[in-house]
Amino acid sequence: MLNNKDSQKEVGLRIKARLKDLGLRQVDVVDATGASKAAVSTWVNGSSSPQNKYLVLLSRLLETTPHWLMTGKYHDAMERKNREFFLNQLALKDDNNYDTHYLMELFIDKLQKDEEDTQQRILKLQQPAKDLDISDSCYDFNVYIYRKPICHTSTLVLEKTNESRSISSEIALMMGASRSDTFCYYIDNDSMKPKIDKNFQCLADSSKKEVRDGQVYVFRHGVLLRTRYLYNRPDGGLLIRCENKDYADEIVTVNDLANIEILGWVYSWIGMATL
Repeated sequence: MLNNKDSQKEVGLRIKARLKDLGLRQVDVVDATGASKAAVSTWVNGSSSPQNKYLVLLSRLLETTPHWLMTGKYHDAMERKNREFFLNQLALKDDNNYDTHYLMELFIDKLQKDEEDTQQRILKLQQPAKDLDISDSCYDFNVYIYRKPICHTSTLVLEKTNESRSISSEIALMMGASRSDTFCYYIDNDSMKPKIDKNFQCLADSSKKEVRDGQVYVFRHGVLLRTRYLYNRPDGGLLIRCENKDYADEIVTVNDLANIEILGWVYSWIGMATL
């Protein structure tokens, strides 16, 4: 157990650490608390501890609590849980230099910065193509068709045609897709209505085959070529879902994944009437 002198030194170390973290000086403590310079100096060097109103005013300046300044501990389990949450979100190690209120301020600052960064990225994507240094505003994508299997042992593939479609490069840019890995194909069923109608032209990025939950993918499933929402299951399998509610969800087990070949992430589609 700490004696009174050791306890005062510990308080002084906590005060000094918080001053350093916040970029404050002893003169700031004098201004905030109304205490004399000599008194503040004794608090910081640990020869005495602030009491009563000075303790409250000091804790407010240091963005912490009187209880933590005097003991280095937290009031209850809820505060400890909050503190652990902020430490995890901020990727900080658990040490007594961080008070819950201080961590909360850091977390809020991080959220604001993340939001500002996101807004900047959105604004950048919304710039005209010429400002984004795109060499050509349009790009010719290869068009593929389904080759229907003639028997159940046939492997259904996308075949390249002699056609191509000239589409704005900004579509791929805005969606974060690879322009050079994009191919174009036509959906041949109503499974994704009303989102993607039959005979719609779809753009898919063949470089993005790792399943992200709730995204649309074109994939080979046995001898069928399908365009569906895909979701990862906790057991390692996949959930297949259609936009059209007349189609039931399907589950692909881990053992059946060999029958699935992801061909690409479908990031854009357009009706034939607008081509």
